[in-house]
Amino acid sequence: MTHSAPLSTTPPPETVPVDPLATPLSSLVRRGPVVCSQDSAVREALEIMRRENVGSILLTDDQGGPAGMFTLKDLRDRVALGACDIAQPMRRVMTPNPFSLPADAPAFEAALAMARNNSPG
Repeated sequence: MTHSAPLSTTPPPETVPVDPLATPLSSLVRRGPVVCSQDSAVREALEIMRRENVGSILLTDDQGGPAGMFTLKDLRDRVALGACDIAQPMRRVMTPNPFSLPADAPAFEAALAMARNNSPG
């Protein structure tokens, strides 16, 4: 006759479903941001985006801090449809002053911020 341990009705902690919207943003980041200087030419930033296979790039100021963002929407609206010279600096086509949240902010705060700040298009 063999004895077995009683079955637990509580799953181990690693299998308990976690509310994804309560997850800290730092847990969701898979890689650091792709960056280039706001003084880089549009062509250079686009080449970096293609090489890194990303849809956005963080533009930095002279001290390496965030100065702006450039997304595929910016590419469409300000470069392609704006007949932009791709030799001009990124500071002329970027979205300045990017919004950010602290790394420990829960994902729902990011979702709310994106909903509030999202413009059509």
